[in-house]
Amino acid sequence: MRVCDRGFALILVLVATATVFALAIQSGVVVRATTLEVIVLREREAASRGAHGAASLLVKSLLQSGSSTLDAEFAASGDADAAPPEEEDIELPPLVKAMLGDALKDLEDEAKDQIEQDNQSLNLASQGGAVSGRTNAVGAYRLLSRTIARAEPVTVQLPGDDLEYHIRLTDAGGQLSINTANEQQLDAYLEAVGVETLQRRRVIDQLLDWRDEDSVTRRYGMERSRYQALDISPRNGALRSIEELLYLPAMTRELFERIAPDCSVAGDESIHATSASREVLLSVPGVTAPITDRIIDLRTRGELTPESLEHALPVTADKARAMLRAEPGNVLRISVEVSGEARHRFEGIVVIDGNRIAALGLRPA
Repeated sequence: MRVCDRGFALILVLVATATVFALAIQSGVVVRATTLEVIVLREREAASRGAHGAASLLVKSLLQSGSSTLDAEFAASGDADAAPPEEEDIELPPLVKAMLGDALKDLEDEAKDQIEQDNQSLNLASQGGAVSGRTNAVGAYRLLSRTIARAEPVTVQLPGDDLEYHIRLTDAGGQLSINTANEQQLDAYLEAVGVETLQRRRVIDQLLDWRDEDSVTRRYGMERSRYQALDISPRNGALRSIEELLYLPAMTRELFERIAPDCSVAGDESIHATSASREVLLSVPGVTAPITDRIIDLRTRGELTPESLEHALPVTADKARAMLRAEPGNVLRISVEVSGEARHRFEGIVVIDGNRIAALGLRPA
């Protein structure tokens, strides 16, 4: 009997010991997981601060690089006694040179050539010729245009920071505004994406019904009465986020992920030809595949300017001429990929006011 009691007691001791060990292991796993989570959150926060700093540094450097323009008053007045501005050396800040590298080696020569052309125009005006009064910024405008047109992101390193920040700037106007695009534009865009006809019609009709204020249902559309069965309340107004497209029954997750980078709920009808995808360019009335190829070829070679864009469009393409622009706007999309032991990616926008940043916001992508 005593032997049985001792055996039972031994079993209890072993069970208790095993329980203690299990609890200790579980506690260790929880502590380790919590520690790792804290480390990841700290790394992400540090990466977020660094990404914001690197993005600010890049944009500020571009904006504060200085520019040389025609004398607007002289150009407008055609004053024969006025003297053209003296040619000045164009020297980009060392930081900008280091960040943009080989892609901008020729920028200084281009700037000097532009100044020479400007001076020739001014000399012509002083001799009785006509000057349009249009100014050509050599500094910030050209730097922004070149940076936006780059195929590869700009790499920035901050002092005392081992991380690398790979930054890509694109004009927010390179997207199709789903709040202002008409039926023809939406159809041309979705066709270029490769969506078959019936699904295109369903998506378009449902989107137009979602954003209009009336209760008239289009052929393949849906209004409030049919959405109620899905426990969804349609906007009946402008979309406030791209994700609202997922409420459309015809919108699949696969299609949404395909078109989301090309679409925006902000902006107007204007399209930035340097930033727009091929599909967005094809959505512009009057822009055909050969015209699109011509525009993409120009921007690939870094030769897309307001003048070259004008020549790329046929004489009859008045609507395209009114919608497309080559100049960067004051709202840019920004993407930052952080390289280190872990990779983080952030996306956001930067709003430019003159030669300063009015607002810059990033969020984890």
